[in-house]
Parts: sequence; C-alpha cells; structure tokens
Amino acid sequence: MPPTRRVLPISLPFGQRPRRGRIVVCGANQLAYRLVEELTTRHGESVVAIVPSIGHNRAGDIAELDGVEIIESSRLDVKVFEKADLRTARSLALVADDDVGNLHAALRAQEVSPKLRLVIRMSNANLRYRIHELFADCTALHDASTAAPAFVAAALDRPAPIRLPTRTLITARRRDVPADSVVCALAGTAEPTGPLSLLPNRNRPDDLVLATADGQRERSGPRARTSYRMRQALRRSVRRGLAIAVGVLLGLIVLGIVLRVGVLGDPLGFSLYDTVLTIAGAGDPDRGYSGLEEAIQAVTMIGGVALIPAITAALVDWVVRARLTAAQHSAPVYREGHVIVTGLGDVGERIVRQLDDMGERVVAIESGEDGPGLALCRERGIPVIHGDATRSDVLSQANLHSCRALVPVTSDDVTNLEIALNATATRADLRVVLRLFDADLAARVEEQFGITTSRSVAYLAAPVFAAALVERQVINTIPVGRRVLVIADLPVSAGAQLAGQAVRIGNVAGESRVIALRGTDGEWTWAPALELRMRAGQRIMVLATRAGLGRLLAASDESPGTPDDGD
Repeated sequence: MPPTRRVLPISLPFGQRPRRGRIVVCGANQLAYRLVEELTTRHGESVVAIVPSIGHNRAGDIAELDGVEIIESSRLDVKVFEKADLRTARSLALVADDDVGNLHAALRAQEVSPKLRLVIRMSNANLRYRIHELFADCTALHDASTAAPAFVAAALDRPAPIRLPTRTLITARRRDVPADSVVCALAGTAEPTGPLSLLPNRNRPDDLVLATADGQRERSGPRARTSYRMRQALRRSVRRGLAIAVGVLLGLIVLGIVLRVGVLGDPLGFSLYDTVLTIAGAGDPDRGYSGLEEAIQAVTMIGGVALIPAITAALVDWVVRARLTAAQHSAPVYREGHVIVTGLGDVGERIVRQLDDMGERVVAIESGEDGPGLALCRERGIPVIHGDATRSDVLSQANLHSCRALVPVTSDDVTNLEIALNATATRADLRVVLRLFDADLAARVEEQFGITTSRSVAYLAAPVFAAALVERQVINTIPVGRRVLVIADLPVSAGAQLAGQAVRIGNVAGESRVIALRGTDGEWTWAPALELRMRAGQRIMVLATRAGLGRLLAASDESPGTPDDGD
C-alpha cells in the first residue's frame, strides 16, 4: 500500500516549539503512543509518526495528539522514509515489537540519512549492546529492561536499581555499602545543612554513591556462586520445625558440657568424652552424683536419644524435597521474606534478574513451560512454581502469607488484576506491584482497589526513549534531589580530544565521571583506573550533568560537539 499522509494541526504553548528538526517515530503500539505523547507534550517536539494504518493498534490515538503528522504505510522502506523527509529529520525511533524488522528498517534509514540519530527498540540483549558498531549514531533500548527497575524499586520500597551492560547498580549512602562496591560518588554536602553538590571528589560516609549490587558481587566467581547456591539450598530444603528441634536438642547438649566445665570443674576433654558416651547410651549412673550432675546426665541422655532420630528425619526430609525439586527442575520455595513474581516473560525475567542481582529472595510463578525467564531461574537456582497464579492454592505454594511483596507481570491485564485482587483478599496488608498495559487504568486501579502500586511498562519506558531521541547517547537517568544526572554511552572517535588520554581527563568534579570503558573486544571494564588510556574505537560510559555530557560529547567526537544546554 503506498504511503498516505494525514497532517494534524500543531497547537503547542509558546516556548515549546520544535527545535532542530522533527523526530520520526515508527510504530503503532502502546510504547509508540506514549513516546509520541512524551515528545510532544513534555519536550515540545514536532513528530512524524509512521504507522501501518490509522486503524492499527494505537495509531488512531497517536493521530489525535497535537503536533503529530501521520504517514500510513505497511512497509518501512526507502520510499516511505523519503516521504517522511528523513534527510531533514533530527532523529528516528523504531519501536515496533520486532527486532529483525527494526534492524532492517534502521539499515534502510541509514541509506537515506547516514548520520541520522537512531533509537531502536531491541529485546535481544547481546545485539542491543553491540548494535552501535553498525551505525554512526545509535542507541538500542528495551522497554522491559527500562521499566523493570521501577517494579523492583516499588516491590522493595527503595530507590530503583540501574541495569547496565553486565551490571546492576544501586544508589546508597557510602556508609551502607562496602568500599569495594562503590563506582563513584553521586552527591554530597560539605555541611549537614549545606547545598547539595553533584559528583564530588571527596569521600564522606554520608555521601550518596553509585555502587554495584550486593548479589552481583557475591556470585561473581564460580566458587562463590557454588557456595551461594549450597547455602541457599540448605536454608530452603529443611523444614523449619525440624531445624528448630535439632537446634534445641544440640543446645541442651552444649549446655550440659558448659555446666560440667564451668560449674562442676570437669576438664573439657573429659566432659566431651563423657557426653558422647552418655548420648550413645553408655551413661553409668552413680549414687554419689550430686543433684546437678544427675540432672546434667539425664538431660544429656534424653537430648542425645532424641537428637539422632531428629537428625535422621531432617536428612530424610532434605533428600525427599531435593528429589522433588530435581523432578520439578526448581529450587525449594522460600518460607518468608521473599518477592513473588508471576509471569516470566520479558518483564518478569528482568525483574527476577535484578532482584537476584541485588541478593533478594525471589519465587517465580509461571503457567507455561517455555517462558523466557525459566532458563535464568534454573541457572541461578531460583524457585519456580508451575501453575495458574490466579488460584489461591498456587499462591499458597509460594508462601503468600509470609512473602515481602507480590509482582504480577503477565502479558494480560485481566490476569494481573485477578491475581492481585485474590492475593489482597487473602492478605490485606500485602504490598502489590501490578503491571497494567493501560496507564490510565493503572492509576484508577491503584486508587479504587487499594493496590500498592500499578505500573504501565510503556509509560515507564517512554521518558527514557524520549531522552535518548532528544539528548543523543543518554541511556538512563538518576534523579538526585531536584536535579538529574544522566548515564550516556559515548564512542571515542579517531582524532577526538579524548583519544589517547587517561581516564582522569573525563573526570571533572561537579560535571562528569567515566564509570566504565569498553574495549574493542566488547568487554566492559567498570570503575577503570584513572591512568588507563582511552583508545580510538573504544566506548566510554559516563555519569554526568547535562553540561558535563555536552563537553564530553564534543571531546569524544572528531566533529564539533552539540551546544551546551546547561544544567
């Protein structure tokens, strides 16, 4: 079908007029609608939206937004890009739910405008981190990855984690995290009541810092990972009652030894020897024993007799549960303090990954046998319950009564709402973080049903996509007080000022920090040494104010940088 053009009037307030050319958005899904809305209402941009047809998905809603020009075309080819006048466009967003289609369209767009700024929705993580090699100016994002930290933050009631290539980062006070986990300082004050300063050089306990997540460090090596899994398996595989019984009996026996040594004055070696014989049934009653000695011997004998079957029961229970777990290909379910995630699709997988990276306990519920997150759960030893999470018995298997939070994130709004309502009917004080595709419905559900938090993935992801379109290499943002720091991924071009310079050149107090360096082999070095040289062809990940980012953009590119917009 040949592309057709529908032009709608632009009615933007004065001071929000388009700058430096239009932005082209390709797609008609929920993310496309929220992205166009973000660009037109918050950034004051003029947008050209290319949709398959006006009746497709959210295309009609996109057409109703002010400041939007609609082009209908079933194909994203050179002809439709020329119709959209892509050569004069400021940037292009490809946000359809099709990685291959988006990549193909990006290659065609590059033919029309080789230096065009591209923002591509890409679900494949490996391709997302390497797609920069194919294009001169490109950022690849995924709405599920972008939105997942908000779900995690709401479930844990703490600041959102920041998922970056191979790392999950968190914001915390310096005194609350180990020194070796700190990537850099975010903000601090010279005095308790003084003004907030961004990216300070000093080292104070109350400074806000960016740090690697605890769980990531704990499982960083093969030996540490094996040790972690063994501890988790032991902690979850023995029933609490049996564990308490064994502990009490061992405590009685240890108390007997302590009383023999401390009160009766027996040597420690003899006390251990006599206790072992008593437990084994070889205790020798003596009429000359005092009342305390008789009591110690009797309690030790009874404790020892009861300890052996208790240990045997615990071992049998562990073996049986281990075999059931192996048959189900899942780890034992946590008893308390865990987060339940229902649905292991794109969003659920990323929520589970980030919770696990942070060292949190997670239990997943998945109705199917082929969810994207099942392989991750098997790899990391995360318990999975196969069943319908709308059923109360399935939620009971996940120990709903003692969990920390419930996060329903299946791909169906009705299912998520049903899970949340059934769970809150069982436990009124439960923290629920609910995924709903419709942001307006999410707000009303949160208000009317008393759900703790309702989230729309597209609503959460759209601002990040918009920032990447407007501010080039921005891949994430960190709010600090009333100001915002941006995380950007920049190439070091041949002939750029940064090429051949030490990392310390990019670290300017109050403006910028180089937090990672990616070599030509594709591997990231986090918190690189200050004297490490930045070479042409490498990429740097920086944390900066907008002013600092503007200067680094100019220094990393052999062409003149973009104007500094200030902070």
